[in-house]
Amino acid sequence: MSAIGRQLFEPEFMIQTQDAAEGCEVVLEALREERMLLTWDNLESVCSLADPHGTTPPLDIAEQQQIRQFLAELARPDSKSGVIITSRTPEDCLGEVRRIALGGLTSLETAAMAEDVLRPYPQGRARRTARACAGAAGLAGWPPAQHAGATAPH
Repeated sequence: MSAIGRQLFEPEFMIQTQDAAEGCEVVLEALREERMLLTWDNLESVCSLADPHGTTPPLDIAEQQQIRQFLAELARPDSKSGVIITSRTPEDCLGEVRRIALGGLTSLETAAMAEDVLRPYPQGRARRTARACAGAAGLAGWPPAQHAGATAPH
């Protein structure tokens, strides 16, 4: 949470929040009030495929619960933001979240997948159409069996 807080509020975030719980609430409040898309890439590196002797230790049960609570808060109807989590494994530690299994995508498949995921949110269609072509090349050739867990942006 502190890394997200620093990105949103710059160095003042660490000074203005007294502890991790307050920092998490500040980040959640910002994500609820403003339209943002949070992307967590390679979650398996701290969950199912974590190296206990690596630079990033695996999440313990309490930390996994905090992530589930965070995702549940972002999924509330009054939240304006969403999150996409990528992983090479299903990440059962996330609980009941929407999952989309991905293989290597072509540019056309990427655009179709984005349209399918974002169909419930028609207000952004014009922006998505303009940006889809620019971002499609970045997804081409992703390794097979990519998994994404997502809460929907509102």
